Amino acid sequence: MLANSWGVDTLAPENMIGMLATLKLPGNPKDNDKHTATLHDRLRDEFHCELPVIVMGDATYVRISAQVYNDMSEYERLDAAIKKIYS
Repeated sequence: MLANSWGVDTLAPENMIGMLATLKLPGNPKDNDKHTATLHDRLRDEFHCELPVIVMGDATYVRISAQVYNDMSEYERLDAAIKKIYS
């Protein structure tokens, strides 16, 4: 859902994805982007989304986790947050 919405691919092939997926952020923001440096804290504090933000090479990624206690509204909230931050 997020990969489709952001127009990105997952870091691993689809057949290797279980409960975790690593996604490149839309627009491929760099680690020196003004939003990326504070992205983890802003997602947590402002949007109530807790997830790792990872900078590898020349790209920034988030790692999402699908657990029994998560529901679709949480992924929709993350989708909206990333679009708002990077629009």
